[in-house]
Amino acid sequence: VWKTSADVKNCAAGVSSASTGAADAVTVRSEALMDASPRAVYDLFMDDARVHEYNENCVELADIERISRETKINWCATGKFGPFKARDFVTVVYFRELKEEEGGGYVSLAANVEHPKLPPADGYVRSEIQLAATFMKPVPGEPNKTKLVQMTQIGQMGGVADSAIAKRITQNLAEKAPVEFMKKFNHAVTHPPAPQPKRSGNQLPPFIGVGGVTEM
Repeated sequence: VWKTSADVKNCAAGVSSASTGAADAVTVRSEALMDASPRAVYDLFMDDARVHEYNENCVELADIERISRETKINWCATGKFGPFKARDFVTVVYFRELKEEEGGGYVSLAANVEHPKLPPADGYVRSEIQLAATFMKPVPGEPNKTKLVQMTQIGQMGGVADSAIAKRITQNLAEKAPVEFMKKFNHAVTHPPAPQPKRSGNQLPPFIGVGGVTEM
């Protein structure tokens, strides 16, 4: 049973967010209508260089290994939030264009993966995204509109973030964050790329060049 946690009708993206599942295994579903074609939405979603425009929880992002034309492994990290250290995630991502008999549009599926060449890095707490599914579907009769649907289940956050209080905080963030995500994504897909934020120090993940892992 889905529980509506946000239903924002008057924002540009028209976001609806809901959740289901036990407190330790919440799945969050959100959807919104984007003011751009499915191809434009997909291109933005796959562009690592523009993630800062719509996902404030993704401070660092890098594609690490290409498995096939439609499958890759990436690494991303949050910044520090409150008393919690930065979290990093290693995921396997599958992405492709959907066939006409599948309804058209595009899909991206991501899940946690343990990679022998990507051990937990210094300065981060290794966490898990159990599942992240994103569907970019065409809107009949409106070629410059896209129905963007996301479903996300976050697994272990590691360290003190797995305490009961911390879980309630992160669950609340997981349920509210999609609203801001959708609004910012719709703005990004309808505007030119924004400047990259200035970052100090090493621009690469801390394990690039170690153990045979190379930057793509």
